[in-house]
Amino acid sequence: MFDQDEDRNRENEGVRWDRGQVLSQMFAEPVWAVRNLVSLLDSECSVPFISRYRREKINEIEPDKLRRMSLANEELKGVVKKATAVLVKLEKEEKLTPEIQAALESAQSMDEIEEIFAPLKSASKKSFAERARQNGLEALVGEIERNVEVVDFAAFAEKFKLDGDIVSHLKALCHELPVLLKCSRAAPKASTADSKKEPSRGDKEHGRGQDSDREAMKFERFFDSTDHVRNLHPHQIMAINRGEALKYLTVKVELSEAIYERYATFVRRKAIRRDATPACREIVETAIKDAYDRLLEPKMARMIRTELKLRGESAAIDSFSRNLKSLLLLPPVGGKVILGIDPGFKHGCKMAVVGRNGDVLDTLVCYLHSGSAEGKRFVRFVDDSECDLIAIGNGTACRETETVVASMLQRRLFRRSDTLAFCIVNESGSSIYSVSELAVRELPEMDANVRSAVSIARRLQNPLAELVKIEPRHLGVGMYQHDLPEKKLDVNSVGKRDFIQQVSQYRKEHRLEQLADALETEVAVVRSLFEFLQQRTDFDYRSAFQMPLFRRDIRRAEDLRVGDLLTGQVENVTDFGAFVDCGVSITGLIHTSKMRLAGRQVDLEIGDRVVVKVERVDVGRQRLAVSLSQRCQPVP
Repeated sequence: MFDQDEDRNRENEGVRWDRGQVLSQMFAEPVWAVRNLVSLLDSECSVPFISRYRREKINEIEPDKLRRMSLANEELKGVVKKATAVLVKLEKEEKLTPEIQAALESAQSMDEIEEIFAPLKSASKKSFAERARQNGLEALVGEIERNVEVVDFAAFAEKFKLDGDIVSHLKALCHELPVLLKCSRAAPKASTADSKKEPSRGDKEHGRGQDSDREAMKFERFFDSTDHVRNLHPHQIMAINRGEALKYLTVKVELSEAIYERYATFVRRKAIRRDATPACREIVETAIKDAYDRLLEPKMARMIRTELKLRGESAAIDSFSRNLKSLLLLPPVGGKVILGIDPGFKHGCKMAVVGRNGDVLDTLVCYLHSGSAEGKRFVRFVDDSECDLIAIGNGTACRETETVVASMLQRRLFRRSDTLAFCIVNESGSSIYSVSELAVRELPEMDANVRSAVSIARRLQNPLAELVKIEPRHLGVGMYQHDLPEKKLDVNSVGKRDFIQQVSQYRKEHRLEQLADALETEVAVVRSLFEFLQQRTDFDYRSAFQMPLFRRDIRRAEDLRVGDLLTGQVENVTDFGAFVDCGVSITGLIHTSKMRLAGRQVDLEIGDRVVVKVERVDVGRQRLAVSLSQRCQPVP
């Protein structure tokens, strides 16, 4: 059924390839499974729905890979749409030839279509080829081949303008032979009157203004670097692209001399006849060199940068999706009165006490770092609120606030010092939430700065309920998610709406096997669904995961020594390692090479509790390298 649908779709699309075949080659999956996937996507089935309820139809492709295939399918649909539009346009303008039509119907990327269409576009300023035709120079191409020595270069260039074989051969050479990416530090901008203005918050976030030099040093690794494009890791690609966008880096693609030599040899065999005169050969050699330097080499450089960008974005999306799932599944800390603190220096620490049901009990703005009087005020506030836990946001002044709270606990300044504990909570996006329409509706009379403290407390109390209020890209997990196209971070899609209703209705009259057949899914899926539906109302799937790590004291980074063991909790996972809150003033990084236990690689997730060993401490650069020593199991 599905394969036939795909065949019909391919016939209607008007191209000489089908998406199923192309995606099969791109992702190394069976053609039948990918064609089924394309049909499901074309029927507006969402990725979560397909992954959960149509796994047998798609060869049980993993969800992350399925999401990448869905994005690639959308890109291919765009290629089909563009090719069709160009064909219609050229036909109206009477420029469509059988050769051009065949080339457009075979094109599988926007770049290929643009390459074919570019010399045929109508514009007020006509191309050299169009001018050459108007001046009657097209006929001279034949004369060149007959060894006429005096020719016009513009007319001769037209002969090779639409030769897809040359471009395809050059692309293959770029993938086969060395291609280097050279980065250097960009020259600083000349000072202007505008540069004297107080930098805005956006300027600071993007490394401009007074923090520019410090932000630029984040890209120090690429200030004078040369890397083979095949050896670049995705996070390095994303870092280079960000550094270039922020004007800290200058980036250049350099094709090896071997690429040019083999390209030139290929064109000579194709374009120069054996009986060609020396004059004719010289003309062709000049055209080969000019075409490469002026057109083809820049085109290949753009193609390679595009491929690198897609590779980096694909890895970033994978990292984001894995981390987001782990973040949303963090277990709730229910039944507790929680004090949320949004730390700060100049504007003070914003505080909010949240009751066991999430309602706001009290708020305070306290300048905790300005003297003992404010410290006493904070102690009274904690005692009066009778809170069980303190949640400290991990933004500016986090570690300093953590130090103050830990010191007060150690000195037993609180009435409930024996039982009171604190933990660090990811506050990313809380400031954005605090000024959103949703926050205004929920907390209309509250100052926006204090709303962020409410969000921090509620994130500890029930992470999922609070985090869904915030745009995914602002949740602070993953790798360079702010540099990704917004549509690629869409996590709001859901499965078929009537699925559960169908299950409830059928279950009354049918066995599980009959129900699975009727819904075109597996018996195991239906059985799992009923297991969840039969749980008690207070059942929470997240309870099987690690609870937040609560502390009563902290250690100074200056006191750490190589070999020390620390207990921590994973905050974020990237393709180069995992970041761990180790209870010191610096977040630890477990490099992927150090993420092993008993000789086996360990896949960590946000919320995992681990024991790590200190490998290297650099207090000046605020860096802490650790290795995985033990992965703690959740406590039932």
